[in-house]
Amino acid sequence: AKGVNNNSRAVLYCNPNAGLVEVATGLNMVGGNVPASEADPSAPKDTWTDFYTEQGFDVYLFNYAGYGRSNGPGVCSSSVSEDVGKSCMARFCRIFNSFFLAFKPRPDTLRSDGIAVAEHILDSGAVDQLFIHGESIGGMAASGVAKHLTNKPSTRSKVSLLVCDRTFCNLEAIAQRLVGEWTGNAIRALTLYSWSTDVAGDFLKSQCPKVVAQDAADAIIADDASLKS
Repeated sequence: AKGVNNNSRAVLYCNPNAGLVEVATGLNMVGGNVPASEADPSAPKDTWTDFYTEQGFDVYLFNYAGYGRSNGPGVCSSSVSEDVGKSCMARFCRIFNSFFLAFKPRPDTLRSDGIAVAEHILDSGAVDQLFIHGESIGGMAASGVAKHLTNKPSTRSKVSLLVCDRTFCNLEAIAQRLVGEWTGNAIRALTLYSWSTDVAGDFLKSQCPKVVAQDAADAIIADDASLKS
């Protein structure tokens, strides 16, 4: 996003689910897309990118691997979807590859993506004040990044703030409140107990100033499942 050359202050923004870099500057601070009328330059700015850049921060945005045009380490070649066009076999190959062979984002890949971007920012040497802001599922990535960086002596002092914005304690808690208590065990079984979504644990282990923003009326993340201070 727009910023000041050689700026020492930066924000790493971790997107909510389905929030892509391509539309990030159109995501309202309170959720949803910015109304078309606010495309007017004279209208009040209420996106996170506008908010932070107006405070003098550079803003770094990225897509998690598997989101948008950001690819993960897939098994098959993309040429399969580019060859036979609209033939039945080509369609079958695309569906098969998508479900069984293509890279799928997981909680650990979201965190590792965030860590990779954050370390790249800090390795540049220009940034010495990094805010890490994660919205919704981005709170899981942000808290993981903050825990990782603030437990490394070389980067601890450079993380100035962690913002977990309307995020959850863990994914099992969301499912249990939305569907039923049984879904917590179902998620653990279906993922072979390999998914770690303990946002609260990572948040507590992050050794930096922290802020939690929470919405008791959130339609997806129930109040009882949300991260609270």
